[in-house]
Amino acid sequence: CALPIYVDEVIEEIAQVPPLVELGRKLGWRPVPLTIKAGRRFARKWVNGPASGEDRQPITNGQRFSSSTNKSPLLQVQEAWFEYGRDVAALRGVDVQLRAGEVVALMGRNGSGKTTLLRGIVNLLRFDGGQVQINGRLTDNRSTAEICREVAYLPQNPDDLLFAETVREELWQTLRNHGLSATETAVDKLLAEVGLSEVAEAYPRDLSVGQRQRVALAAVMVTNPKLLLLDEPTRGLDYEAKAALVSLWQRWQQQGMGMLLVTHDVELVAQVANRVVVLSQGEVIAAGPTAEVLTASPLFAPQMAKLFPDKQWLTVADVVG
Repeated sequence: CALPIYVDEVIEEIAQVPPLVELGRKLGWRPVPLTIKAGRRFARKWVNGPASGEDRQPITNGQRFSSSTNKSPLLQVQEAWFEYGRDVAALRGVDVQLRAGEVVALMGRNGSGKTTLLRGIVNLLRFDGGQVQINGRLTDNRSTAEICREVAYLPQNPDDLLFAETVREELWQTLRNHGLSATETAVDKLLAEVGLSEVAEAYPRDLSVGQRQRVALAAVMVTNPKLLLLDEPTRGLDYEAKAALVSLWQRWQQQGMGMLLVTHDVELVAQVANRVVVLSQGEVIAAGPTAEVLTASPLFAPQMAKLFPDKQWLTVADVVG
């Protein structure tokens, strides 16, 4: 049949592909599987073969980066409670801890309290109970502006942060809002790091979704924070834009930045997170190393975990190195 050959030829020309297709290309599976069902036929043969990686262990669960459990928590949320109106509890005694150089993913259905938790951490809303410490300091009596000098918060919609006439001016406006200063060189360096040098003088709202996301990210990062809160940052992005953001976050993480990531994207979590916290109706129902949490339920399993259900492999790198 000529169709599978034609599909394979087209797939080979695509730079960014889903993990299943990426694995198929790396291992020479033909035709390249496009569904988990098709991939399992290849996977069973590969696992039983001589070069299957039978003894390979997953590189997730905090081993991917250099975060140390001996470090004091960068962020500590204890017994956070919040109610919208009377008897509508959005958070019910939530605990979250995060250290420098660590990514913790917050997962759960819509309405489970994820965004409420992020907003409460920076005092955009005030928890009804519990406490938050950032770098060992309680946030109870601190303003959002003060907290956001050391915590970068990127909301779901990047346009909520874009008001200036140029990309470059967005960064300077953030600095002025916080009473901070920086050199032209430092601003240019950050623009280059997030891949925005060529559009530095462009009107932010004229840019693509992925570019606007990076503008908003640069605007909150210009204060040089140590903690980054991300609320569904890859929603609406294509694979290429998502890959660019992931590469950027991983560099920052290796430099010691901590990140609390709200997302429904299990492939993103498999790729970047050290630990996962799952919320349901405002309560923590699961928490632990990424591989343990994601493989405990088919609902959260990434493609590699579905392909190799007894291996705790989450990414293509886990499978083939």
